[in-house]
Amino acid sequence: MQNNQSRPASPTAAQGPVNRRSFMRWGGAAAIATGGMLTARPALAAPGDGVAGATSIPRPAGLGPRAMIDARFPIAFAGIPRATEAMIGFFTGLNQRDAAQMAEYLHFPFASFEGIEPVAVESAVQFLADPPASMDLNTHPVRFTDRDGYIEDGSYDLLQSLEVIAFDPVNVVFAMTYDRCNRQGNRMLRCDGIYSVTNNDGRWAIQLMSTIFTPDDMIGLEYPDAIQAAVRSRIDHDLAYQIQDIRYDHPPQEGARASVRNTGGAPFWMAPEGKIMDNFRIQGVTSRLRVTGADDPRVGQVQSGVQAGGSGSVLTGDEGVEAYMQRYRELFPEAGLPEWGFVSGYDHNSRVIHASQAKVHIFGGASRYSTSGEFLNSNFDVRVVTYRNGFWGSAGSFIYMTPHDRSNDLLPPEGAQ
Repeated sequence: MQNNQSRPASPTAAQGPVNRRSFMRWGGAAAIATGGMLTARPALAAPGDGVAGATSIPRPAGLGPRAMIDARFPIAFAGIPRATEAMIGFFTGLNQRDAAQMAEYLHFPFASFEGIEPVAVESAVQFLADPPASMDLNTHPVRFTDRDGYIEDGSYDLLQSLEVIAFDPVNVVFAMTYDRCNRQGNRMLRCDGIYSVTNNDGRWAIQLMSTIFTPDDMIGLEYPDAIQAAVRSRIDHDLAYQIQDIRYDHPPQEGARASVRNTGGAPFWMAPEGKIMDNFRIQGVTSRLRVTGADDPRVGQVQSGVQAGGSGSVLTGDEGVEAYMQRYRELFPEAGLPEWGFVSGYDHNSRVIHASQAKVHIFGGASRYSTSGEFLNSNFDVRVVTYRNGFWGSAGSFIYMTPHDRSNDLLPPEGAQ
């Protein structure tokens, strides 16, 4: 197994040194700048193309005129094989200590939650010169320096699990766990991560990730306050709608946040306008990443390449909370469903995926019901919740999906378009 003694040298000295500890790293264009360094290799799989090579996803037969794409439609899960190839290709590069192969399975711009901080990398050149600590192949790491990392000379990685957590036509989210052993075969670290693999312009690759590294003798420790904070965050979001008080909605974490822009799974945000398929564009979409909220004035340069068919929210302008709640309730019968009555803010399929003392990966969902208790729909998201300055807050979203929407079962009201 190849073990690099230090990270790959910068491919262009003219770029000058890049300091990872400068929180965010930005530049101009978002295209992959390979500099001729990323060449074809006999990897497990080449970076995946679109679903059956398609440049667009056709509207499936049976989709209600104002319904969401749910898990009954093959297009919702057709990308899982290609996304899995991207995950295996990326991990193979890490396993073989091959930074160039790792870069082949990343979209750029790319972001990784290193601890509680989202670190953005704009290009493959930048990644090879100065990767985030979790992917740094430097074998003599020093914390809080440009030699940050988790690898020692002679160590190797053992894949433990790879699980599909959530999916939609252009985004598959995985949980992956691997162990890192030293040259004597003793486990030193476990890495638990979540990964958003997206189809951008026909190519499946990792857009956003978050990892938790745990020393061997700390594996299995539980953090009840972290788990409860993350669960409560999801519950409060839906409680705000139940009691018609938006003040209960969970606030975002302060500082920088990173998400995969995704409104395709948000119930009834786009579907009432009949434009749900606009959220699943492929051709011409170069990035689905959005980084916001930091003090750095350059934040905002990494934005989504998706041009959705609407605002992505039922609240526009200065309508205010009262109008917002009223509009939310009106959307259900417009989509052919009974009047909305209840929301359960933590679906029984929800679970905490990984948790540490300062970060939680959570798969959380809600189910909606009519006033009489008839099921209407469910939705789930995969989210990073972090702890900063005594406050737990949502720091990033990896996907928002609708596994079941009964607008595909019930006829819309007479005269509805």
